[in-house]
Amino acid sequence: MKTHCLRGHLRSPENVESNGTCKECAKERYSRMRAKTAQKPPQTHCKRGLHPKDYPGRCKECEKERSKKYAKAHPEVILENSRRWKEKNPEKNKLSIRKQNLKQIGWTPEKVNAAIEEQGNLCGICRKPMKLPCADHKHGDTPKTREMLCTTCNFMIGHAQEDPEILRAGAAYLEKWS
Repeated sequence: MKTHCLRGHLRSPENVESNGTCKECAKERYSRMRAKTAQKPPQTHCKRGLHPKDYPGRCKECEKERSKKYAKAHPEVILENSRRWKEKNPEKNKLSIRKQNLKQIGWTPEKVNAAIEEQGNLCGICRKPMKLPCADHKHGDTPKTREMLCTTCNFMIGHAQEDPEILRAGAAYLEKWS
């Protein structure tokens, strides 16, 4: 009977598995396998080394970059696809444009509907029913939402350049001549 295994470990009843393999060799083999897998970098799909979350096979950043490059290289295809989509989906296009415009001034369609309901469909200034409500906002770097106004009052605020002094002077002028 052999006294040592191929790697030189002593073969004793405590050091030999039931199948005849050396327990020390098995431990070393297991350690090598663990070390090998621990050293392996995780499999990635993109040059940034990011794992997919929403997209199988590519990350959001890589997809954005790929789309931008394609759009830059093929602007005529993008414009044609966009035109075709707008023709097929006029209502969705109108809603999309409305959402974009409202977002730029700090509103959302949900906020508009809530404000109209809260105000009872009455203008925030003249308190008359609004036929075509306007989402009023403070102009500046970060627009601040105010209230819903009727078209007339919204124009009045806009033409007065949102200056209370101009509006007070206008009110004084009207009182002087009434």
